[in-house]
Amino acid sequence: MIYHAGFEIDPWMSRFFPIEIGTFVLGMLGRRFYDAYVVHMDRKSCMAFGVSFVLLTLFIYDIAILSYRFHFSMSYMLWPYYGLAALAIPCLFHVTRHSKFDAFLGNFSYPLYLIHWLVMYIYEAFTMTLHLPMRDSPWRILILVALSLAFSWLVIVMVEVPLDRYRQRRYARMAAAPAAGSS
Repeated sequence: MIYHAGFEIDPWMSRFFPIEIGTFVLGMLGRRFYDAYVVHMDRKSCMAFGVSFVLLTLFIYDIAILSYRFHFSMSYMLWPYYGLAALAIPCLFHVTRHSKFDAFLGNFSYPLYLIHWLVMYIYEAFTMTLHLPMRDSPWRILILVALSLAFSWLVIVMVEVPLDRYRQRRYARMAAAPAAGSS
């Protein structure tokens, strides 16, 4: 409805809460599915859900093109995809929850999300002055990814880790204070 009213651009399609509520509901259902079923599933079943979701995700664009060619509504394709996501993501979490590589990627995800737009804006501001690769260049993408990862790492090392250490020390002092006073 909002899309057909002419609001098919950002921020309406990806940051407007009434549009995104379905994502939150799927997350809630996914958590309930995890608590009720996934914790009892064997690794192979979880892997089957996860791999099928990843494969479908890799080919969703091709499927969308086929549905357009055959005049098949995309919503008939997307809702089953979203349903599979609600089932597969908890399974993928169950399989990878103790993975150090997954934790490493997870630590980078939020700083990268915060930093990448700023990096792109600054890059664009200095493209002409510094004679940086323009929009059509694959080097531009490589440079932007490298800069975004580097600045994300700096945020982790210079902001997140020190704040987390401070928070842990403060919590330890607060937890120790009542114990010392009750003796």
